[in-house]
Amino acid sequence: MKKPIILFLTGQGFLCLGDTLFLTVSSLMVFKMTGSGVIAGLGMLCTFIPSVMISPISGLLGDIFNEKYMMVVTDLVRAVISSFFVFINEPLGFFLLIILSVAVDAVYGPPRRKFILRLVDRKDIIDMNSLMGCIAGVMFFIGPVTAGFIMENSGPGILYLSRSIIFLISATLTAMISKRSSGRQFEHKPASVFRINSRSIKSAFKKAAGFLDIRTKTGIAAVSLIVAGFTGLCSNMAFYWLAFDKLATNGKEWGLLLSIYFGSGALASLLLLSLKKLLPSDTMKTGLVMIPIFSAIWLFYGSISALSGYLLYSLIFVEGLSFTAFSICISTSLQVNTKTDCLSRVSGMVDFFSGIAKISAGIFSGLIMAFSPSFLFPVAAAINLIFLVFISFKLSCQRTQACVPYNKE
Repeated sequence: MKKPIILFLTGQGFLCLGDTLFLTVSSLMVFKMTGSGVIAGLGMLCTFIPSVMISPISGLLGDIFNEKYMMVVTDLVRAVISSFFVFINEPLGFFLLIILSVAVDAVYGPPRRKFILRLVDRKDIIDMNSLMGCIAGVMFFIGPVTAGFIMENSGPGILYLSRSIIFLISATLTAMISKRSSGRQFEHKPASVFRINSRSIKSAFKKAAGFLDIRTKTGIAAVSLIVAGFTGLCSNMAFYWLAFDKLATNGKEWGLLLSIYFGSGALASLLLLSLKKLLPSDTMKTGLVMIPIFSAIWLFYGSISALSGYLLYSLIFVEGLSFTAFSICISTSLQVNTKTDCLSRVSGMVDFFSGIAKISAGIFSGLIMAFSPSFLFPVAAAINLIFLVFISFKLSCQRTQACVPYNKE
């Protein structure tokens, strides 16, 4: 494995660890401030609203500027923001910092997806994504349990400082990746060549929006991620209620639940790596097969009146395994079938519409949970299955080809 890939994966591993610490401690802090799992879920949802508007812009900037430098600068900014959490003890300031943190996170995603194509060939993207998923799974297995234990014994301050240090480490490792050490091209067209005005920006977004054509592989992958964003958020909202309100989960138990879910993702990544030759070359097919599996788990959550510890842990494990495999395969299909010089914009548009879907899901979930929180699980599962039938019908009625819609003028 080449040095640039090792540096990149190491940095991503640290970032995943930081994300687990932040996810665990923030969800617990919001629950303690609000006293309700439902309100905590809605509160965390509201923090994503600003990032929705930022995603398309960050995608455009990722295609204009050098994505490596964007990633480094974003990590440095996030390190500063994370350190501020130590000094905030009141709810309003805490939520405002979370909103700012999530908004900056949205700037990091599109350039990172494009940067991967600077490190490996398209045929190796599934391997790269699987390795990243494996590393993320391991870190998300270790992180929540550790964060829950530290939270219960020492408070949140040390966790936020640790995340700040992690961002600095990630920025350093990314900055160390050079063209000379990789043998691949990292330079891009300078921003001055791209005239930034209303006409050029409109044209750039118009070209990127062509990827939503569901008659193409790019479009199917994109819409699949958007639909999963909607139904996944519905399931998460209902799970907040299930864990905190119905099962009265404490900090350590919440950390264990998250560790099992994300730890199973590491196994899913390893399976994709080891079974690569046995799976269809089109990763989209493998991803779509996962939809009935995690949808069935959601049906179990909503239909069983009492969940024992072992049954709940088993269901969470299978859900994490199948949903991670779905995410890796569909994301890989999107990257493989998208032109490199437009990938950041396309990723930004996916993040944008996924964000819109999540906000809509939050409103939709709030309305349903006002009457029956458990009913949200089967509703989300039904939407998944209806979408799967629709996509299967589309695939069977026409020959779907890889699309480069952004080449159209």
